[in-house]
Amino acid sequence: MVRAIRQNEVWRKVREALDIEKRQGKAPRIAVIARATALAAALTGLILGSAAGSAYAQRAAATAPAATTDDTLAEVVVSARKRNERLIDVPVAVVALTAENLETLGIHSLADLARSTPGLSLDSTIGGSGRNDRSFNEYVIRGMVPALTSNPTTSIFIDGAPFVSGQISGLDDLARVEVLEGPQSAYFGRQTFAGAINLITRDPANAFGGAVSALGGSHNWSDIRASLEGPLFSDSLTARVSLRNYSRDGSWDNQALAGSGNRTLGDQSTKSATLSVVYKPSEDFKIKALGMYWEDDDGPGAQALYRPAQSNCRLPSGYAWYCGSVGAIPARQPAANTQVDSFIQGLVAFANSTVASTGAPGFTVPNKFGLKRKAYHWSVGIDYHIAALGASVSTLTSADSDQWGELQDLDNADTSGIPRPVFYPPTSQTFYNFPFWVGQNNKDFSQELRLASDADRKFRWLVGANYGYSRLDQALGGLEFNLFFGNSTNVSNNTGVFVGLAYDVTNQFTVNLDARWQRDQQSVPKVPPAPRITGAFTNYVPRLSLQYKFSPDVMGYFTYSQGVNPGTFNAFALNAVEANYIATNLAGVFNSSIIVEPEKLKNYELGLKGQFLDRRLTLAGDVYYDIWTNQITVSSFLVPHDTLVPPTVNLLANRANNGKSRIAGLELNVDWIPLPNWLLHFGGAINDSKIQAGTYGGAGTIVCGCQAPTLAQQTFNGNQLPNTSKIQFGAAIQYGAPLSRANWNWYTRLEDNYKSKQFESQNNIVSAPKQNLVNLRVGLKSGDWRVEAFTENLTDEHSVTNLANITNLATPFPPLVADSIYGGLPNLRTYGARVSYKFGGAK
Repeated sequence: MVRAIRQNEVWRKVREALDIEKRQGKAPRIAVIARATALAAALTGLILGSAAGSAYAQRAAATAPAATTDDTLAEVVVSARKRNERLIDVPVAVVALTAENLETLGIHSLADLARSTPGLSLDSTIGGSGRNDRSFNEYVIRGMVPALTSNPTTSIFIDGAPFVSGQISGLDDLARVEVLEGPQSAYFGRQTFAGAINLITRDPANAFGGAVSALGGSHNWSDIRASLEGPLFSDSLTARVSLRNYSRDGSWDNQALAGSGNRTLGDQSTKSATLSVVYKPSEDFKIKALGMYWEDDDGPGAQALYRPAQSNCRLPSGYAWYCGSVGAIPARQPAANTQVDSFIQGLVAFANSTVASTGAPGFTVPNKFGLKRKAYHWSVGIDYHIAALGASVSTLTSADSDQWGELQDLDNADTSGIPRPVFYPPTSQTFYNFPFWVGQNNKDFSQELRLASDADRKFRWLVGANYGYSRLDQALGGLEFNLFFGNSTNVSNNTGVFVGLAYDVTNQFTVNLDARWQRDQQSVPKVPPAPRITGAFTNYVPRLSLQYKFSPDVMGYFTYSQGVNPGTFNAFALNAVEANYIATNLAGVFNSSIIVEPEKLKNYELGLKGQFLDRRLTLAGDVYYDIWTNQITVSSFLVPHDTLVPPTVNLLANRANNGKSRIAGLELNVDWIPLPNWLLHFGGAINDSKIQAGTYGGAGTIVCGCQAPTLAQQTFNGNQLPNTSKIQFGAAIQYGAPLSRANWNWYTRLEDNYKSKQFESQNNIVSAPKQNLVNLRVGLKSGDWRVEAFTENLTDEHSVTNLANITNLATPFPPLVADSIYGGLPNLRTYGARVSYKFGGAK
């Protein structure tokens, strides 16, 4: 503490010297040396266990308003442990972005958030869907990519309530976003194995106000938002409503020469509305009701198809494949035959009648190529502080629905030059095509009750219980061949009891113990008339944290935590035509089982958070070491039929818990105001993963060109986990200052976001190249007004963002061999401008 006081004294003396020189009209000759000396003194004090400053730290991509002339960084309160706390008091790695940060960085969606947040990635092609769109996205923290789309490792929450599908199109009306890194199972429960993303919505103000903003840009980009808020009948009852209308054309031209109904690929459109009502008659009682609704109407996604003709090497088996980073986008890519004529209309009508005859709930095949979604979320939260007990009781109820369907050209290529096979019925389309549709309905409900002590006690506690229900209905079919592959229903019921304990051993040293007991009951389909497969998994997940405050503004911590990802069942092994063959060889040849146990994670983390130099420097960093066991591995095999003559082959996906990986990493975020009006930011993450055990293989990963299941599995010990970058960083430099003759501030901000290559699969043979996205923003701000011009992807980066191995369907009846790759394509260089105005309570 003495050292910290001395450092503050040094800094004050430096500032006094600068002020004297300014008053004397002298150039501030000692400015650079003095600031560097003060910074060195602060960092030295940090190493020795002391620090200076008067605020607390936040791990944020940016911590200052875009046009600020202040020379201090802001404070943030987070709810990472189910109660509002200063971030400096939370021994968890958190990236916290305020509403101002989101506006400054131009973050409009979770995809934007992933691009701007080191350690967080988004992958839309996991599972071999080959759809680089908004139908199904996986959010990946610390490189823990799920093996199955049904078992995500990161979940989305809205005001602490789970949104199970996680497919939220826009970030509307938010007070902040919290990205919680590392296992969050103790507080947030299932499918927070690697972390969680919590979206905190705004509370309405008790004074009338509102806001409007309009964005326009190249590629027909428009984004219109409006909100209105204020008291309804009294100051104790307030409401806020917001509306959004967003659309943009894809930045990639459709290269299909004929039969293309979509000029561009990657078109997106969203309409959304949010309503929140808060009743707060006193400081001790609050009810918040929230409703969100949105509709997406997108065109086909933009993805490039790499076919065997583009292969550049051969595997030891002689199989043609791709080695190293994939090259430039192939000629005549991306492409999709998306014309809706009488033939497509007939196929859609047939598919809808077939789906209806099966009783599949709510599925509709879209009448155009692309994605259509309708989704809603509602929640009611009640908080009541009982002064006599020195505690608060809270309840949170929520329900969600996410219903979408997509029609796509599954071959993702210009097939206008391939004649239609002669045995097809007469049609207006003379060329071969492969229209395919998939539909999905997610419904979930959750209820949570918790009781927490007041935060000003030496011993703090929190206890809670929750119940969750989710149902996933899915159907898909290949329209080209009038095939309906049927619908499936997966049901999950989970209950949990959790506790959080914190004890201040001294004013500086605190011990935290968090734990959850949970029971997951899963039910998956089985071929009728056999009953559904049902089972339950029970787990206990603890988290122990030791934290030490070097000063009120600097905290170091050590955390040991465990995570669990729900188990499932290998139902396909019982439903396939080849069930007898599979049952005989399941444990031996396939190294699999019917029951797929929960995945387990042990996490060791050492972190430091602090703010120095009179709130001019914020630093937060952590190192972690994770052991991932019971890891689900997926293999694909070509299996002979046991009931058909002559024998044919089918593709079988198998799953087993034979994987193990080690993940070590470093995360660092620094914000620094070196001079008034300047802001420097750096955020970086290094994620070093190594596969230590497990078998993978078959067509899903192209480890060989053979079909024998005994040869299709291979181990990849020492390789990096796929679909994630080893190195990510974001850097920004910002300058803003008042205009000389007006009540306006101007600002400019240059951002650079980098991600290293990503491997397509565990074999580490082919990868998506590194990406470097640069954004530039220039604007004016005056009180209620903000005007900004921007360029996103300034250098016009074209490289694919991620890869998925998939079967080549660009020729009629190809062999069922996954010999091709899909690559997701980024948005190309985009120019635009935005104008916003806030008034009254919205300020």
